[in-house]
Amino acid sequence: MATHWVSAPQPLHNVVDAGVALAPIGSLSMYYTIDSTTFTNYWGIVISCAFGACTAILLYGTLLVLLLIATYLLYHRAGAGRRSLSAATALMALLATAQLGIRLRAAVAAFQVLRLAVEGELWPQSARAVSVINLFDNLYIVDDFLLVTNNLVTDSLFIYRCFIVWNHNIRIAVIPILLLLTTTVIGYLSVYEDEYVISSHYLDFRVAFIMSVVTNVALMALTAGRIWWIRRDACVLLESASVRMYTTVIAIILESGALYCISVLIYVISISVLNQDNDMIAVFRAAMPQIMNIAPTLIIVRVGLGHGVRVDEVRANSDREHRALPRVPFGAPAATFGVRAPARDQASFVIDIRAARENDNDNEAGDNISLSELGKRV
Repeated sequence: MATHWVSAPQPLHNVVDAGVALAPIGSLSMYYTIDSTTFTNYWGIVISCAFGACTAILLYGTLLVLLLIATYLLYHRAGAGRRSLSAATALMALLATAQLGIRLRAAVAAFQVLRLAVEGELWPQSARAVSVINLFDNLYIVDDFLLVTNNLVTDSLFIYRCFIVWNHNIRIAVIPILLLLTTTVIGYLSVYEDEYVISSHYLDFRVAFIMSVVTNVALMALTAGRIWWIRRDACVLLESASVRMYTTVIAIILESGALYCISVLIYVISISVLNQDNDMIAVFRAAMPQIMNIAPTLIIVRVGLGHGVRVDEVRANSDREHRALPRVPFGAPAATFGVRAPARDQASFVIDIRAARENDNDNEAGDNISLSELGKRV
């Protein structure tokens, strides 16, 4: 049984065929000798699992700090979309924690199988060895399915962000949605087929990873491109300091997307060119689910700390006011972090650019700039 969606250490029962030569030394049965080749194979799996677990722990610590900050920001800032963002954040935290737990338990199982082999309990003769090895393989199967699910959650969050930036234009979101659905179906099928279907032809798991990269690149291009277009109009209407806020948002989107895409590409390249026993494969695989959750959480934190631009669309007073703003055909509801919706009898479009030092108890709604007023200044 070979795990393809995730390059886990090869299943333990594949390395027991060499056998173990055991011989008690003297009268103490606790001392054993084990065939060097068998020990090397088992020890290699143990080391790979240990490296993967350590990598997951390190990145999970980073993610945990970001999650705590994001939770604080979401709790203390009112605004439309807070509940959906909070739910998505909680789900990402749950998935990241579950995958870390699987990594740790698999590492413990690898040590257990090594100890059983040294004690002479071999697969498939030993029921204990069979039980632990089956547990080891099943853990990685569950981890594979969780990775696909995690990708579905995080990319859905990115699609929602793109949908909001494009002013609820469902036509723009159709392509990313189709790409995500295709990625998810391929991912689930590749895991199921590789683990439960015996066939000479199988769905290459790398296709799912490549599709995930394509989806994220498309979302980065659509979202950053839209904000760049808004920035082009803002250059005329706003001061340079405000325009730089748009540039910061574009940088945040590109950085977060590139973070995950690069990690996936490194993993795909490593499993394509390196030996499957290489420990670096386990490290790259263990890093992916944590980085997958770090990327969107980092966006929430940076925007929540004031490194972003929020655009809120409100109901226009009249058609005349809409015609007065032909150069700024944009607007989106406030999706994050304390954007106070303006009254419905205000001007049609409001840009809320809020500094991180703003006090939520202030009566001011931030530096709200009516585009209709800015148009009069230009």
